[in-house]
Amino acid sequence: MGERRPLRTRLALLDRGPMPESLPSASGSTSRRQVLTATAWAVPVIAAAVAVPSASASPCTLTYPGQVRFQSTGAGAANAVNYTPGTTTTTGSASVALAGAAASVGNVGVSFATTLVGGAYALNAANLRLATPTVAGGATGTNARLALQQTSSASTTTPRGQATTISFDRPVQNLSFTIYGFTRSTATYNDAAYITSAATFTRSGQGSQIAGVGTSVSPWTTNTVNSESGQTTTANSVTVTFVGPVSSLVINYYSAGGSGGAQAIFLGNMAFTAGC
Repeated sequence: MGERRPLRTRLALLDRGPMPESLPSASGSTSRRQVLTATAWAVPVIAAAVAVPSASASPCTLTYPGQVRFQSTGAGAANAVNYTPGTTTTTGSASVALAGAAASVGNVGVSFATTLVGGAYALNAANLRLATPTVAGGATGTNARLALQQTSSASTTTPRGQATTISFDRPVQNLSFTIYGFTRSTATYNDAAYITSAATFTRSGQGSQIAGVGTSVSPWTTNTVNSESGQTTTANSVTVTFVGPVSSLVINYYSAGGSGGAQAIFLGNMAFTAGC
């Protein structure tokens, strides 16, 4: 056993003071404060996975412009006529590509279907066919339109005439088109029409030769004899716009008076926006 030191010596060793601030190491001195600080931060770090949004929005959150074209709007397939008449005078259709949309969005299918109402009228061969109506002064026109054409009678049955339903395979917005050619003869017919739909429409650019607001209560009618002035003029046309979503609408067309005869109104290209 080693030599036992006296009690006074042992007490002297204990009285040498606190632990030094620096602890010896191979590379130099490390302070006790540095040791404690390093220990406090020596906690394992776990990388969190953060979801990064896609650089572009989903195609189905966007809307794109489309148009049912009875008349081409320029060169190339993107501007070509896309309306196709059916095998009879009661049907037609269009497959509308949306400009700038991804292939996954798909075309908008639009269908046209005419039924006779009241039994006193007859559809003409040009109904739901493309026509080039005359313009102001009776000159030959250059723009193709979709014809709603029939032979009226002296019947006063209500309702009467034809009802043409236009349906979209998914809701569209900002639908806008012009109805041309409200005319009136001296004795045989007076073009009249109104629109029914679950969606609300507004009208603009209504010509001076058209009375009414286009509802069943106040249909559009022709307020002057103008059948010789041209089938499509500014004075006998009205533009219709549906701002909100619309899935279908019906154009009800008939004669507001006269002994009966051939009559027609015409639809211009139908522009809208749509998504998936």
